[in-house]
Amino acid sequence: MIDWRDFFPVDALAPLIGGLLLWFGVNYLVLAPNVIGPRLAEKYYTPACLASVEAGRAELAQRFAAADAEWLERAEKNSREIRQKYSGSGGVFGGIIGMYGAEGQRFMQKHGNTLSQWGSGPLEQAISQGLAEARAQYDAKRKAEIDELRRAQRYSDAPAFCGCNVAAGMSDKLDLALFTSTVRLYKPAGIADLEAGRVFDQCGTAPVV
Repeated sequence: MIDWRDFFPVDALAPLIGGLLLWFGVNYLVLAPNVIGPRLAEKYYTPACLASVEAGRAELAQRFAAADAEWLERAEKNSREIRQKYSGSGGVFGGIIGMYGAEGQRFMQKHGNTLSQWGSGPLEQAISQGLAEARAQYDAKRKAEIDELRRAQRYSDAPAFCGCNVAAGMSDKLDLALFTSTVRLYKPAGIADLEAGRVFDQCGTAPVV
């Protein structure tokens, strides 16, 4: 009869198995949570998170700046066209309606009776007022967008957010011990998520505004 101990010499392997268990235990109790884990967070995961937050802020600022520039360019273009087409005539109101949509219509309803009495001076006044009202509407939409972004943020500063996010990714002590005891040959899901840039739900969204 074949003795399975011929293929798996338990007596010979026992010291190795015991050593592996001891190494894992030391990692689980001491090295992973108190030494290696914090070091990995400090050297790799936290800096990567901070850089990601700053990149998000820069991208959002660039998007806002581009939208502002586009709005100003469009407003200036429409103002020039109105001056060219309606200078010296009451037709300015038709141009305002075209420029500002609903705001222009409300302005028309309010001032339409004096249409025929307006000249170039009132034309500039109408354009300025239309621009101011349109800008106020634009700024209100921007504020609503920023408020919506902030409502989704649990932390207002990057270090606090990244501290939460890194801790969430490394929260499974067993996985972390396996990760450190195998010299990072085994990569748990939380660590893989951190390296992929995941934002964990319990930490809210990145504080980009």
